[in-house]
Amino acid sequence: MVQIREMQAEDIIDVYDLERITFAFPFPESYISLIFFQNPDLCFVLETDVNLLDNSNSNSKIIGFILGGRSSFKSEAHILSIAIHRNFRKKGYGKMLLRYFVTKVKELGFSSIKLEVRVTNNYAINLYEKMGFKRIRTIRKYYEDGENAYLYRLIL
Repeated sequence: MVQIREMQAEDIIDVYDLERITFAFPFPESYISLIFFQNPDLCFVLETDVNLLDNSNSNSKIIGFILGGRSSFKSEAHILSIAIHRNFRKKGYGKMLLRYFVTKVKELGFSSIKLEVRVTNNYAINLYEKMGFKRIRTIRKYYEDGENAYLYRLIL
C-alpha cells in the first residue's frame, strides 16, 4: 500500500537519495533542504508501508516525491522536481502524486502551476500533457549538460 503525505525535515536525506539515483544532474541536498524549508506546504512524499527498495541499507519507505515552490508570480506554483523510484514506475504513482499536488495547490489558492522538463523525457512529457499541462516554449540550454527544456503550464 502507498500513501502521499507532507514531506518532513527528516525526509530530506531520503528525498535527496532518490533524487540522486533518478537524475544525471541531481539537486544538491542543501538545495532540497532550502526548497523544503521555504515551501513545506508544497513538498510531498509517496511512501510504502514497508521498505521495498532493492539492496538498500536505509529504512526509507519513500518511493517518490514532488518538490514545489512559488514562482515569481505569487499565484503560480512551480514544480521543481518530481521523481518515482525506478522499481515503482509505470504503476500510476507519478500521476497520483501529480494529481495530489494539483489538488493541494488549488486549495492553497494558486491559479497555475509551471514546470520545466527535458525535451528528451518523453515519459514525463506524456504524463504532463495527459494531466492538462500545455507547452509554453522551449528554453535553450536549460540543463547543466546543455540540453533544452520545455516550459509547461497548467491553468487551474
